[in-house]
Amino acid sequence: MEHINYYQLKYFLIDLFYENIIKEQYTVGQSADRCIVEFQDYIQKNDLNQLIVYASILAKAADCEKDSLKYFHNEIDIISQLSKTIDLSQALDEDAQVSLEQDITLIKNNLSESN
Repeated sequence: MEHINYYQLKYFLIDLFYENIIKEQYTVGQSADRCIVEFQDYIQKNDLNQLIVYASILAKAADCEKDSLKYFHNEIDIISQLSKTIDLSQALDEDAQVSLEQDITLIKNNLSESN
């Protein structure tokens, strides 16, 4: 599998996330939703890009306001499914793999705390 530039994609996602909040006055949930819409091209194939987009955005949303995750059940289900089927050690370098796994864990932990 081709190694993608995980950090570049994550940077663009997080930059847009905060730009929506600061410049557009969006709520955390609105900003996460807008990021998903803006990055539609990356989430069409049930692949690593989709996992990175969803996990990066929803981890940031959970970090800012864990209650915002209640609006993203479909995306969280996809994260769970893809994290089981994609071999991250083959797809990413070790640091990027650890970072992505931390995002996924953050989402799961915040989801279980809110239930």
